[in-house]
Amino acid sequence: MEAAIEAFAKRIRELKEEEVRDLCISQYRELKDREAALRSIRESDTDMARSYQEKLEEIQSLRAENRALLEKYNHVCEQNEWLRNHVFGQRGEKMSSITAASGSMNKDPISEEQIPEEKSGAGGKKALAGSGSTDPDRQARAAVRKKIKEALESSDTKTMPTKKDISRLPHTDTFILNTARLDELFGKENWEIAGWHKKELLHRPLVTGYVEVRHTAVIKDRKSGKLLSMPMEDVFYKRSCVTSSFVAYVIYEKVFKSVPFYRQSEDLMNMGLTIPRQDLSNWFEHFCDEYFRTPYYYMQKLQCSRHYAQSDETPLLVLHEEGRDTRTKSYVWVHTTGELDDTHPIVIYSYEPTRG
Repeated sequence: MEAAIEAFAKRIRELKEEEVRDLCISQYRELKDREAALRSIRESDTDMARSYQEKLEEIQSLRAENRALLEKYNHVCEQNEWLRNHVFGQRGEKMSSITAASGSMNKDPISEEQIPEEKSGAGGKKALAGSGSTDPDRQARAAVRKKIKEALESSDTKTMPTKKDISRLPHTDTFILNTARLDELFGKENWEIAGWHKKELLHRPLVTGYVEVRHTAVIKDRKSGKLLSMPMEDVFYKRSCVTSSFVAYVIYEKVFKSVPFYRQSEDLMNMGLTIPRQDLSNWFEHFCDEYFRTPYYYMQKLQCSRHYAQSDETPLLVLHEEGRDTRTKSYVWVHTTGELDDTHPIVIYSYEPTRG
């Protein structure tokens, strides 16, 4: 690098004044051409962003219209089905005749609960003994169970993840740009896109998960040259990549399906997503306390206003509870409205360190 600079300086010294002037003019023209090209690229990027925003709004409106038409179509289909069954259908038709005509259609060919009936005598026992080697479905199920067992035994289930890894999930890019707001702040032709900020947000739909890479524009004011970072809107949890759909999935698995966090973490790992169970536990505690505290105390207030109430306790031991010995009993209470109450029942669980 230094040698190249020295050679260039030596070459400059050998040039005449007119040659140096011509060289400076050519370099200045090249610099201006590059600035014009950069300005053209930025204007093209801005125009593309405007067009993208308009197309996105058009797509959203078309989706809403399609959704409304689909609901209307389903409603018409339900009406036609009702008319066909109640106006033009046979009143004397019975469900028993339909099921009898179906025969063995309800039988599952791969169900393990369908055991062949035993025949009396030695011939029946011999047929049962040899059925395992002649039934192809049973052999296929045995092969699948063997592969699953080998995979579980070969996998290292003792090592649990400690860091998040979302790189193996499919990614989709979303560019957020409110052109109307920017035109209001800077003027219609007084702003351009100087860059983008990026934030990765983790989603969890019903089948699998995906990562939304959300970009927000960095705006440059052409008059003052200052840069302005547009805010990242609709961020569910600022300190994490988790979204509302993913938190809803974690709470549903834990509360309604009684799936512990270590099994949820293993299930997510099988889908290509590495989330430590400590993160799942932290999200569960934070959002349950934030979103369910108000309805919990409201239900408690309603329950106290009823004429009858029933309660029951379950003792348990809590580890590492501050100020208490590990062998001291704690209690989980269930409070319900009475059976004589004709309104909607209310059931509340609460933890108390003592019976007082």
